Amino acid sequence: MARRIASIAAAPGWAAEMGAKEPGGEPGRVTLVGWALVEDGERQSVVGLVMHPRTAEEPTGRIGLADEEPRFLGYTFAGVRTQPA
Repeated sequence: MARRIASIAAAPGWAAEMGAKEPGGEPGRVTLVGWALVEDGERQSVVGLVMHPRTAEEPTGRIGLADEEPRFLGYTFAGVRTQPA
C-alpha cells in the first residue's frame, strides 16, 4: 500500500540532517517545510517535509518526505529566533 499524507503541521525551528553529497564532503541541514502525519496501511508516523531544488523536469521544485531521501540521517531542532517585545 502506498504511503498517504493524512495531515500537515508547521515545523518551526526543525531541520532534516542530510549526509554528504560526495564522499569526504560535509553533511548538511535542510529546513523542514512542515511535519506530515503519514499513513501506511494501519501504521501512522510523523515525517518531515523538505523542499527539493528546481530541476529541468520540475522547474518550481517539489516538496517531499525527508525519510525518502537517500542521504537522510534524522532530524534536529535548530531553535526559533524571536524578537524582543
